[in-house]
Formats: sequence, C-alpha cells, structure tokens
Amino acid sequence: AEMQLWPQATEAAEKAAELTKGYSGHVYILVNLGVCYHKGQPRQYRKAEATFLEALAILEKEPNIHVESYVQNNLGGIYKDLNQLEKSEFHIKRALELAQVINNPFMICEATLGLGFLRLYKNDYEKAEKYAKEALDMAVEHEIWITEHKALEFLGDLCVFKRNFEDMNFYYVAADSVQQLIRNDMIRTSVEELSIKYETEKKDIQIAALAKEKQLFFILMIAGGVLILCALAILLYRNRLHRKQKQLLAAQVALESESAERLRLAKDLHDGLGGMLSLVKINLDDMKGRKVMEQEDAEHFGNALNMLDNSITELRRVAHHIMPESLIKNGLRVSLEDFAAAVPGAEFHFYGQEKRLDSNLEVVLYRSAHELINNVLKHASAKHINIQLVQEPGRISLMVSDDGTGFDVKQGSKGSGLQNIKNRISMYHGEIHIFSDSASGTEIHIEIPLK
Repeated sequence: AEMQLWPQATEAAEKAAELTKGYSGHVYILVNLGVCYHKGQPRQYRKAEATFLEALAILEKEPNIHVESYVQNNLGGIYKDLNQLEKSEFHIKRALELAQVINNPFMICEATLGLGFLRLYKNDYEKAEKYAKEALDMAVEHEIWITEHKALEFLGDLCVFKRNFEDMNFYYVAADSVQQLIRNDMIRTSVEELSIKYETEKKDIQIAALAKEKQLFFILMIAGGVLILCALAILLYRNRLHRKQKQLLAAQVALESESAERLRLAKDLHDGLGGMLSLVKINLDDMKGRKVMEQEDAEHFGNALNMLDNSITELRRVAHHIMPESLIKNGLRVSLEDFAAAVPGAEFHFYGQEKRLDSNLEVVLYRSAHELINNVLKHASAKHINIQLVQEPGRISLMVSDDGTGFDVKQGSKGSGLQNIKNRISMYHGEIHIFSDSASGTEIHIEIPLK
C-alpha cells in the first residue's frame, strides 16, 4: 500500500483476512483491508464501510482504544466522501474522544482536521479555520509532517473560498516546504531500508557463497535506485497536477470577479451616468423651448444638444460593450445575434437546442467572439464574416470565419487577443483550432465540453 500498488495490496489483505479469521490479531488485518478498499483505485466505499464495522464489532469484545480511534476516524472519512455528513461527524468526534483519552497526538490532529473539513462542507468557514489551525499547531508541536502538510493545504483552499489570495499564497508555499521535508524523509527512509536489507542479505550471501557478493550488491543498488526514481516521479507528477488544479481554481475565481465588475460598471454607466445625461438633455430642451435666442446662439445651443445626444449614444454603446444587457437577460445566442446585426457584412447562424449556460461561460464565449470579430475588422480586410454557434448536449462550438487576407498560423497573430482567448477557454477544458491562408481567409473554431 505504501508503494501505491493498491490492487496487489488489496488482494494480499483479503487473503490475510481469510487466513486469520477467528484468530487473535484478525482486527489489525481488517483495518489494513478497510484502508485498501477506501484508498485504492477504484475506491470501494461500501466494502470499506462493512470491513471497518466488522472491526468495531470485534473491538467491542476485545477493546483496544488505539485501534478503535483509528477505525472510527476512517469511518468518518468514508461517510464524508459519501456526503453523509452527520454520520461522518459522529464517528470523527468519537475518534477524537478516544485519541484524547490515550493522548495520541497523531489521531487528535487527524480527527480535528477531519472536523474542519466537515465545517467547510457546511460553509462554516470560521469553525473550519479554527479546527484546521488547532490541528496545525499540534502537528507542528509534535513534528507530524503529514498532518501539518494537509492542514496547510486545507487553510490555503479555505483562503480561496474566502477570496483571501495573499494568505492563500502563504499557506500553499508553506505546504510545499513541508511536502519537501516529507519527500526527503521518504527518500532517507527508503535508503535506510535498502541499506538494512542489503546488510542482511550480504550476511546471508557470505554464509552461502562469498563469490556472489559483488553481483547481488549491484542488483540491490540498481533496484533501490529504480524504486527511488519511481517514487520521485510519482510525487513530482502529483505535485504538478495539484498545482495546476489550484491555478485553474484561482483563474475561475478571477473570471467571476471580472464578470461581476463588468456588470457593475456597465450598470453604473447606463443607469447612473446615462440617466444623469438624459436628465440634463430634457432640461436643456425645456429651456430651449422657453427662451428666445438669437439665430447664432440658437445654432450653438442646437449643436451642444446634438453633441450631448452623441455622448449619450456613445456612453450606452460603451456600457453595452462592457456587459451586453441582452447577454444577461436573453443568453448567448440572442446577444451574438444582436452583435452580428451591428457589424457590416456579418452573418450569424445558430444550430442545435438552445439552453442557458453557466453565466461565466457565456461571458467567455461572447468576449471570445467579440475579440475574433474585432481582429477581422482591424487586420483582415474582409468583406464577409460568418459567425456560427452550435449547441449540443455534450459540447458547445463557436466558429468565426472570414474571406480576408489571412495570416501565418505558425507565427501567430499580432497582439495578445488570441492568447487571452486560449487562456480563458482552457479553464473550461476547451480547445481552439485555427486555419488560415491568404487565398481563402481565416477560420477559427472554439470547442468546449459541457458537463
């Protein structure tokens, strides 16, 4: 199990459980088997639950507080994964009580951190942080690195939910440092175990045949090096994947904040400043009707009113560009249709069954279409622009094509527009495909899978 070879570990634990049934020590085998079912791939939650409950039944007849605390905490973890939060809390609290009776720092830390996770699932960030910091303090005090690492990562994740990005970076950096300590300790332990194994076998080999000593020495060293390299490769891969997931979550939070700010700014411009300018125009119109002015003054006054009209129109256009009202009210298809109608030479086509998407995803697709069409208008010298939106149950596709001058795809386009589009759609596991040449123009496809 320590080498992450879960199928082999599970098979061995099942055989051991069958052989030791009815004998003393059977409960320890059940605990190992339950862990294999719970932590292995694929996870077998119901088998793990049944195995740990069987272990509890044995512990009622043969009490062992150390083992029972561990079993109760594992049951709490299983019910947490199954989203049965009340049952999870009952078992984790029981594990904490038993651990406190025997003053087991490791189990106290693990159970306390487990209660923190439950509080997070119930959106009680204050208590979740309290439990996590209690677990962290005890883990630091007793040098329990594994729990210290988990507590730091948990506090970092909690900061993401609370939008506290400064503290988030602190906790993640601290977690990485502790993980490095754990990794170094694992390597040291592996080297020590290999050294012990080598010394033991060396003595046996000397007794059996001194001539084979050098050959076996090299075999053991090579095997040890391969094991260490494999362990390092697995740890590096998991660490890189974890970092990527955190970056994706931070990017999604930033996108949500940007969309909310755009909506607020568009509303302030349209309803606030736009309303004030409209009121000024009404008052000026009223004053013009009640005042007798010279022809020259009347012309100047009329020109000022026209400039005010143009300013109101431009203000509303800017507010619409920041966050189109039709996108909020009517969705992506209608807003793209409206936008295409305002662009000379543009045609919009929709295929599939229309259904409202996640609001942030709709903003990403609208902004992508807007950026692509602006690029065509600025650089392509195109006469026709074709915008196509296809919505299916499992995916959504946006295509923008033109009959312009095209560009060299290998060299890329000028500016950061396409790169910004790639970054945004990558948050939704989307792909962008670009086809362009000077003869037929440019065609850009964006495809995003839908859950």
